[in-house]
Amino acid sequence: MTTGLIIAYYEALDEEVMELLGKHNIKSYTKWTKVEGCGEASGPHMLNTVWPKGNNVLFCVLEESYIAPLVDGFSKIRQEHLSEGLKVFQIPVDILT
Repeated sequence: MTTGLIIAYYEALDEEVMELLGKHNIKSYTKWTKVEGCGEASGPHMLNTVWPKGNNVLFCVLEESYIAPLVDGFSKIRQEHLSEGLKVFQIPVDILT
């Protein structure tokens, strides 16, 4: 069974996020950079002069066995950077092509 993870995070955390993916040998993903958003703890990231921060978003489709170790790693990053913003969402995925 495959599962999709959507990881939205403050762009300054990119190195840590990418290192975590590498540690777990995750090589297939889609990444959006310079994404706007607003979180309860992190506040606005709007890429403008008032709120100059931005976000990145990763989407990856994984076998179920990868999920728990990755989520644990993301949780550790989040605890180290509570005010910066990092959220992980899990969704079911049907691969059609």
